[in-house]
Amino acid sequence: MSNSLTPVALWLENQADIRFETFVPKWAQQLAQAHLSNQVCVLAHEQTAYAKAGLACQLLKGVLWVDDDMVAQLERVLSESATKNAQKVIVIMPSRASSELWVQWLLIELPHVKAQLDEVVTLMQLDKAWGDLSKGPAIEKLQIADKVLSFNNEARTAEFADCMRALNPLAIWVHNGFSTAEEVSAAVEAYSLDAPLRREPLKKEDLLAWGAEKVVYFSFSQPLQGEKLNHVLEHWRQFYGAKFTRLNAVVHVQGESRPFCVQALQYLWTSDFIDAWPEGKAPETQIWISGQDLPWHELEADLVRCIAQ
Repeated sequence: MSNSLTPVALWLENQADIRFETFVPKWAQQLAQAHLSNQVCVLAHEQTAYAKAGLACQLLKGVLWVDDDMVAQLERVLSESATKNAQKVIVIMPSRASSELWVQWLLIELPHVKAQLDEVVTLMQLDKAWGDLSKGPAIEKLQIADKVLSFNNEARTAEFADCMRALNPLAIWVHNGFSTAEEVSAAVEAYSLDAPLRREPLKKEDLLAWGAEKVVYFSFSQPLQGEKLNHVLEHWRQFYGAKFTRLNAVVHVQGESRPFCVQALQYLWTSDFIDAWPEGKAPETQIWISGQDLPWHELEADLVRCIAQ
């Protein structure tokens, strides 16, 4: 991530009844301390458990969607964080906030205010009801997460881990809190240009071990034909859009001097997120897709038809 861009993490509560009833969890204490020391700047919506507990933060007030007032509050905090040399801004939203809306808006708008989305974190309180994670509203915020932070009820961590990994095998999992203070502000760079290189390629054998297609990985040494690739992406949007939760790619296109970098699933809906690979040696074409019941053979066949002859 460029040093000129402030990393912004979006933290999403994933249960409506998250409460700090008998004690404040370790991660919340760590966030409060980091905010007080200007290590990070925490911007918590007034409806979140973190804000209701009175922990150190800037309060985000108003509606749960993006309007002019919400934009103004975020821009003010970003400006203040820069003057305090905060390493990261953490925005915490309650469960009723739309993860898709906020992720898409932050990806588009943050670069205009010298910031960049760094990661999406989903919060799960394990001593509250979380039921069947394979269906219902909880699935949405787990699938889109770069990091899942669970807390409380040590007895259910193994059960939760199995359920969570089945939905999102690429997410970083943290339970209760961070191992060091530095981890609170560390940049994950989930949406940086070289983010795909940070992913461990998952082969077909790994996918079969899960019993369902969760992650697919493709690589090609030959360039792809741009027009054919555009048709494939349009086809994917129409037929598989509901199955995809993450798309990362570095793509060599025939006739282009530098490969393109796809940093977000939203590319299927708009090309605004496409960027050119920076100067220097780039990898071969690599594509990661995570989601549910992905048709591995069909996706591979679509891409093979794009190889330039």
